Amino acid sequence: MSRSLILLLAAIGIAHLGYFAFPAALQPRAFYIMRGIEGMALFGLLAHFGPRAALWAGACLWGYAEEWQSAVCRIATFSDPAPGGSMLCVGLLGVKPYAALLAASLAFLALRGIKAWPAR
Repeated sequence: MSRSLILLLAAIGIAHLGYFAFPAALQPRAFYIMRGIEGMALFGLLAHFGPRAALWAGACLWGYAEEWQSAVCRIATFSDPAPGGSMLCVGLLGVKPYAALLAASLAFLALRGIKAWPAR
């Protein structure tokens, strides 16, 4: 079994079982963090092993950043309840993190273009 597959399986296991280590009242908050770590591992592996196209890399970068943002927003606001009826980061931090992520992703694609990514 490859190290990458072991990493992914470990991330999934930690995400789905690790939050039980927290007190019951904090488990929903810890779950955001654990799922963010799981998603970061998944998008990192997809970027590494997927097609070498800039558009693919941009999509993986976006997904990785979304998962990172979810985990970081929950870490930064761990004691605050998630706002009802809204996305976690937008509800807690406003739209600025998403605007920065969108700008960075568009800049990446504009600078890189939609051509092939360098060979491994």
